[in-house]
Amino acid sequence: MNSKTKDNFYWVYGKHAVSSVVSNPYRNIKRIIIEKDNIVLQQEIQFLLKERNLKFQIEKTSKKYFENKLGKEVKHQGVAILVKKLEHLPIDKLLKNNSFTVGVLIEKITDPNNIGAIYRSAYGFNIDFIITVEDGSLIENSYLVNNACGTFDKVNRYSTVNAVASIKKFKKNNWWVIGADSKAKSDTHSFFSKYKKDDKILIVLGSEGKGLRRLTKDNCDLLLKIPIKNELDSLNVSTAAAIFFYELSKLHR
Repeated sequence: MNSKTKDNFYWVYGKHAVSSVVSNPYRNIKRIIIEKDNIVLQQEIQFLLKERNLKFQIEKTSKKYFENKLGKEVKHQGVAILVKKLEHLPIDKLLKNNSFTVGVLIEKITDPNNIGAIYRSAYGFNIDFIITVEDGSLIENSYLVNNACGTFDKVNRYSTVNAVASIKKFKKNNWWVIGADSKAKSDTHSFFSKYKKDDKILIVLGSEGKGLRRLTKDNCDLLLKIPIKNELDSLNVSTAAAIFFYELSKLHR
């Protein structure tokens, strides 16, 4: 699939993802294409553009055009938008926001399906932000945004070049930093039963397979595992994220 273009522009496809992108006031839009027979979808996108006071010419195309542009395997639902990658703010700005209490840092996660699922869960459970470690992590592309099903543009995004340095900054600013580790001695139940609602907490998630790096583990306040059957070594990282987020959400109801 030819999703990359010059100047960091790329194609976002699918109804939910495109609608979310169009509604995002920080998005720089270059092109919008919709299958010419889908009148309802054209009207919906025009309405969203109007809400942003954008006068934009929608290109009405054929299904064949979509296949040539995006590839036959892409589930585009008859709509795609060419947009510029979003700016991911540095964490120094994040730490100045006193309203944030719950966030997640993802380190070296490369599967767009996993990251997309993490964004969906983060949005669903009201996680305040996601930090991505730039070195070795997937930041933003067509597959990720599509798999996030419209939530990528709805969650606050930040980036860092160094996970350990960032963790130290959070700890200095009185945040709990909790690493997810399937081999940890403590589990989520024992920790969250004692956790105070007013505490600020950062969940750190590691790569598929290898998990967190040793230095990252060493700098977390605490490592937690999810209590599961001993026969099962670990859970998929996006599944683990959802469980952590759910446990947090129960405390903030």
